[in-house]
Amino acid sequence: MPSPARLLALAAALALLASRSPAEAQRGRRRAPLRIAVLADGPAPTYVDVATRLAAEMQPLLRADHPDVVVPSVPTAVGDWTQARADALVRDALADREVDLIVGLGVQVGRAVGRVERLSKPVLLPFAAPALQGLPRDGATSGRRNLAYLTGLIDLQRELRRFNEVVRAERVALVVDRHITDNVTGLPEAIAAATEGLDLQITLVPVDPDPDAIVAALPEDAQAVYLGPLPRLDVERAPALLEALNARELPTYASEGRRWVELGALTTLVHDDDLVRRLRRVALQAQEALAGEDPGTFPTAFAPHAELVINMATARRIGAWPRFELLTEAELLNDQRGRRGPELTFRSALREAVERNLDLGARRVDQTVADARVDQARGALIPTLDGNAGFQWTDPDVASPIGNSERQLSWGLTGQVVAYSPRALAGLRAAEHSADATEASIRTAEIDVIRQAAEAYLNVLRARTAERINRENLGRVRRNLALAEVRREIGAAGREEVYRWEIEIADGRVKVIDAIAVRNQAEIALNRILAHELEAPFTIAEPSHADTGVVLDERVGRYLEDPWSFDVFRAFLAREAVANAPELQEIDAALRAQRRTLVGQRRQLFLPDVVVQGGFTHVFFRGGAGSDPIDASGLPAGFEGLTNSFPEQDDFTWNVGAGLQWRLFDAGRYAEIDQAEASITQLETQRAAVELAVRQRVRSALHAAGASSAAIRLRRDAARAAQANFELVTDAYRRGAVGLVRLIDAQNQALLTDLAASNAVYDFLLDYVAVERAVGAFTFTLPPEELDAFVRRLNRFATERRAEEREQAAEPIDEGAARPEEGA
Repeated sequence: MPSPARLLALAAALALLASRSPAEAQRGRRRAPLRIAVLADGPAPTYVDVATRLAAEMQPLLRADHPDVVVPSVPTAVGDWTQARADALVRDALADREVDLIVGLGVQVGRAVGRVERLSKPVLLPFAAPALQGLPRDGATSGRRNLAYLTGLIDLQRELRRFNEVVRAERVALVVDRHITDNVTGLPEAIAAATEGLDLQITLVPVDPDPDAIVAALPEDAQAVYLGPLPRLDVERAPALLEALNARELPTYASEGRRWVELGALTTLVHDDDLVRRLRRVALQAQEALAGEDPGTFPTAFAPHAELVINMATARRIGAWPRFELLTEAELLNDQRGRRGPELTFRSALREAVERNLDLGARRVDQTVADARVDQARGALIPTLDGNAGFQWTDPDVASPIGNSERQLSWGLTGQVVAYSPRALAGLRAAEHSADATEASIRTAEIDVIRQAAEAYLNVLRARTAERINRENLGRVRRNLALAEVRREIGAAGREEVYRWEIEIADGRVKVIDAIAVRNQAEIALNRILAHELEAPFTIAEPSHADTGVVLDERVGRYLEDPWSFDVFRAFLAREAVANAPELQEIDAALRAQRRTLVGQRRQLFLPDVVVQGGFTHVFFRGGAGSDPIDASGLPAGFEGLTNSFPEQDDFTWNVGAGLQWRLFDAGRYAEIDQAEASITQLETQRAAVELAVRQRVRSALHAAGASSAAIRLRRDAARAAQANFELVTDAYRRGAVGLVRLIDAQNQALLTDLAASNAVYDFLLDYVAVERAVGAFTFTLPPEELDAFVRRLNRFATERRAEEREQAAEPIDEGAARPEEGA
């Protein structure tokens, strides 16, 4: 009789064997590697691709618990596209003691599995349509031991509705592989149910895997083509099919997903990561099944990520232009909008603004006018030269050799120079100082334009970021709608949840449209400042949330991190602003001009104008009476010598002279002096006010920048927390642990905090641009050597400030005195 100890050991061994799954027990008996069979309806590259991807997901996951696992990267058993052969494949795999788990691919394999009432080992179907394949269903699971499958293959109603929104067609040809139409039941009824409420006429077109045959089978009146599953068509032949359809200008929807859209189809809703997520889910199911869990209890629902993708090159070719509301959420392939045009960086935009801005160009003409006024004022002190020429005809009775001839031609020059004039000298100096004031005012206009360009550029970035965030949020709403539809399908939620998410989608699309409008307006504003065509496209890079270096050097940014450094920074920039401010330079130039005018006005009271002038005249032709010398032959004897006493005609005469001119009395001059003195007083007062305003503007702008700088990290932390909360609530909603309202609230919070985090960066950048404008110099436009010099001045100022504070801390405290703030 066995001992109690041996009986106890035997009972433990039996309990251990009973607790193991059939697959484990079978493998334990033979100690063979874990084997997985992959069955397919027939030879097709599609099934090979799925098997390869499934192996990549399943192999590393299972190897942790089963080092000897063998996951095939190609189907291990392939049918001949007949149901009888698929039935045989399933029977053989179930009977094969070497196979531990079965994965079925294809319509016929799925139908064959559905016909087996008792499955002896786990069977997983990654792609299943229970109603069409005759698969069992019990609520959210298959309800059949060892059978698990995933639904959510095609939501025909949703996809047809979206396709119709894109192309607005009435007659659509639904192209499906004949292998599928011949092996599923209830397909016409499913199509009728999907089109209920849609103004569409659907024609089911069963086809064989030949592009020419597919095109030939299309109805003549088809306005669009829905390309359903075509498992037997090699994807390498897809371009030929799509080219033929595009040549006929037929819009195409690709149920195979984005890859077909890249090859030339117009649109799809099938997301790229759906296949990866689906196969990863199958790999997890395999892990659980091999660990002893019953696949019949696994959830069957799969929520695809619907993402509208539109090939804009195809749209342009066939003339099918999507509406604005579709562009709000679609991913646009081959979209030339926003990608054409030159690349525009922050610094190149500022450089172009200074070079091309029309308002600034008009202001620069003021400098030309001011320089001309200087030349005009200088003209009063430059010698003048006048030329003259004339013909004179004199009465012959009065013409004489000692006067003017009857006819004579002459020319001459006269010149004048103001040797000294208090008024002219004062006017020249005043004009020069006025030109300096104009130059300073143009500098003011330049830095204003730089600020406008910087703000416009950052506003474009802000608008594009807001558009991207709203688009991403709309994508999240779409995914939540898919979850709600799955919940409704399994009875965990009612139709009201679906309607609520559809409301959220409409609201999200409105937000995206508004964001697009704001982005367009921002781009137009930037183009205006740069003197481009208002809607000229350009390429611009969106910085990350942490990218503040576009305007702020990190060596300067550290002065915003603590109160003492911030106080030093404010004092330093206030001093720099007074030295740089073109507004003060303009007033200083106006003061110099007014003071020089006053000096000239006072000198005019007692100093004369000194003028030197001269000229000459040359008579180069004489004719008629009086043109000949006096003839002495007709004089009485003894009077011939009298002719010598008459002067000869002089053909060249000249003169030189100088003069002094005083204005002995002019009451208006004293009034002009009083006016000039009052103007000087006014300008001095104005300068003091402007200097105070400059200091105030710098300090106020810095406080705003300091606050927005601190907000960046806080907003980013809030966005991370809101996103984490949204992911948790989404997962809980998927499991039915929380309701719709909680998820909507979490999603809205994630959207708002993400926008706030993005805006915090741009708020700071804009605030710091305002600081630089207040200082009168933009460090982000400086060459590296000048920026280094600026940083050295700042560091030296901080060092001196620290030394001064140490000295004051060492001195006895005088409560009656207060240290004036430097650079106040």
